Amino acid sequence: MTGLHGASNGPLSLALKVCALPDKGAANKAVIDLLAKALGVPKSCISLLSGSTKRNKTVLVRGEPQQIEGSLTCLLSRCAREGN
Repeated sequence: MTGLHGASNGPLSLALKVCALPDKGAANKAVIDLLAKALGVPKSCISLLSGSTKRNKTVLVRGEPQQIEGSLTCLLSRCAREGN
């Protein structure tokens, strides 16, 4: 996890780094694995909505909204403290 990335036109996105190569879906799987672990949800709760062959991806995270929001808040706070 590296934190938030602000696009020049305004939208914010979560910046992630994975070591998997974009070959046969390995990078997409790594993104889902990382998000599931970081958010404390099963991998089956995360779906790739768009960007399967692109650098920028859109995911859907299913679960308890308050729990997911709390996990994201903690992650972003930790990233900010670590300077990521």
